[in-house]
Amino acid sequence: MKLLSIFLLLYLFPIQSRGQSYYSNNTVPLAEEGTVSDTIIVNNLSQPILNENFGLDSVTVSINCPWSTNLIVSLVAPDGTMFHLSEQNGGIAGAHYINTCFDMEAPYLVSELSGPLTGPMRPDNNIGLANNGQNGNGIWQLRVHNKSSDWNAYIISWALHFNNTPAQPQFHSSNLPIVVINTNHASLSNHYWHADFKEKVNATLGIIDNGIGQTNYLSDTVNLDPGNIRIGVRGATSVGYPQLTYSIDMKNDNWEDTNVAMLGMPEEEDWVLYAPWNDKTLMRNALTFQLANDMGQYAPRTRFCELIFDGDYRGVYVLMENVKRGSNRVAVNKQDTDVIAAPQITGGYILQVDRTSMADSNSFQVAELPCQGAQTPTHVMYEYPRIENINQHQKQYIKRYVDSFAYALANIDYNDTINGYRNFIDVPSFIDFTLSQELANNVDAYRTSSYMYKKRNGKLYAGPVWDFNLAYGNAYYNASWGTDNYRWDQPCPDNTHFLIPFWWTALRQDTAYMREFHCRYARHRAGALNIAHIDALIDSMSTLLTQAQQRHFNRWPIMGRYIDPQIFIGQSFEEEVDYMKEWIHDRISFFDQEFNDQACPLSVGAIAENSRKGISIYPNPANEVLHIESQTKMADVTIYNMLGAELYRTQPAPGKLTIQLKSLAFAPGTYIVVATTGNETIRKKLLIVE
Repeated sequence: MKLLSIFLLLYLFPIQSRGQSYYSNNTVPLAEEGTVSDTIIVNNLSQPILNENFGLDSVTVSINCPWSTNLIVSLVAPDGTMFHLSEQNGGIAGAHYINTCFDMEAPYLVSELSGPLTGPMRPDNNIGLANNGQNGNGIWQLRVHNKSSDWNAYIISWALHFNNTPAQPQFHSSNLPIVVINTNHASLSNHYWHADFKEKVNATLGIIDNGIGQTNYLSDTVNLDPGNIRIGVRGATSVGYPQLTYSIDMKNDNWEDTNVAMLGMPEEEDWVLYAPWNDKTLMRNALTFQLANDMGQYAPRTRFCELIFDGDYRGVYVLMENVKRGSNRVAVNKQDTDVIAAPQITGGYILQVDRTSMADSNSFQVAELPCQGAQTPTHVMYEYPRIENINQHQKQYIKRYVDSFAYALANIDYNDTINGYRNFIDVPSFIDFTLSQELANNVDAYRTSSYMYKKRNGKLYAGPVWDFNLAYGNAYYNASWGTDNYRWDQPCPDNTHFLIPFWWTALRQDTAYMREFHCRYARHRAGALNIAHIDALIDSMSTLLTQAQQRHFNRWPIMGRYIDPQIFIGQSFEEEVDYMKEWIHDRISFFDQEFNDQACPLSVGAIAENSRKGISIYPNPANEVLHIESQTKMADVTIYNMLGAELYRTQPAPGKLTIQLKSLAFAPGTYIVVATTGNETIRKKLLIVE
């Protein structure tokens, strides 16, 4: 019996193989603007073949360097496999690697942390790349590239740690297309203080796509193999995220621009690989663009994919069209550099309103200030023609046109059919653009990444929409988490340097414009903005991403913790998607109350959608008060915390109930509200914020 018990213990709890570690204590001075390496010879591994059962688990490094953001620290395995442990990390004032343990199980990424970098952290690339079936016995190299010539820096020590719970190799298959990019480990700087900030490098791109509904394997034949590209980091705030967004230019064999069709999208030369770092639904941009298309406006086409970058798995990306002139994109006329007179000089143009801090010779100032008392004007950037191609006559023409629109809106009777603002803009496009921004309560609405375009002999159009990662209740600031307020009502002036252009507020003063706004909303409410349609889009994207999101959040371990500037922190992908869906339902319910006009009432279907709800709970997120309304008397209203403890209850409750959250001392957090009438019970998550 005793022997049997020992046998069962050994069977159920096998003895763990002892780990093996190898060290180097060589002091190696770093080269000035160059690369040095140190070696460790590994021998006598208990299991020489490295795989998911035994292999490299972690790497420990100590490097003296007053500014660690100058360093690219890489590991080279015996078979030549190379990957970055840390690429220019540590922050502006980052200093030194002190017993830094690169471990794939660490909770935080090295790219999230500030120097000095010490203790456990996840490396920039997956250590599991080494556990690819190679023989681990042999020469391992630690390579350190120093981008600076200003510092006295050196390798102090480093070590390799092997065991039977190693870092796992790459994933092998996906239901999404797999994009494979190889730069040969070229450095892509995303730090603005470096001279090569956003500089593009040569690379190759391949796509594995066996078709919708088919599984794609890394071992499958690669399309566009090799497709030459130039690739660089893109974005403003996003250049500081661990998961980077990339701008891609397609090239032919002679490295000249070439148009290529991508994943069923029309051929073009430049593309964007968008990283949904702080959008944990992964779909806010794709959803918004699809809804804009459904409203009849052009918005970039998108495809979800998974990215392998220099052999390293980088998670879920959205391959999307860039905002560019073209018959399949922003369809404005081609503008030649020598054009100086009408009619050719009247178009086409693509413009962008963005941060004042980004304004330079590539922009002009609008004559009308955002509001009375504003200290900074609205800057409009030339997107097409580009700054290197647009001539002075064209600059003057498009500035005068925008200023004429602004002047007419500010100073001329709205009903003036000869000189009024309607002679300058396409009103339906401005309304649809506003609906997209306001439906999403996009915190960046109107003031950044806000495009307009003008065709030859045509009016100014608003769009296409762009940059909605912080929309649909995904940011804590500027009250953008609310479902019952407006972006166009944001304070002006305030202490920011990028205010909303005045026309978005001024247009609301025209009663005819607002009547048209209400009627256009009613039209879209029966189609693109039908709740069932939006839910179907979200559900289809969620289903498509079910498998990939698990790999994504394993690669980027951010689920369940705060990522700036989130206000809701879901514990799972499903919770994040449900929160967004409920938020949109509440937002549309608010719009239905605000925009239902007798001249063009909402459709029976839209009214039925609201009547099925029966009970309205708003605002959500809430701060000081919570309103609950029902068409009939409520039998019971109860609020629980996430552990199921009852914190508030009233029964019976009137048809309209106001709960003073602040006086009841509700702390910021997530709660469950349960409201019951005679024939309906609604359970809803409530987010209370400071």
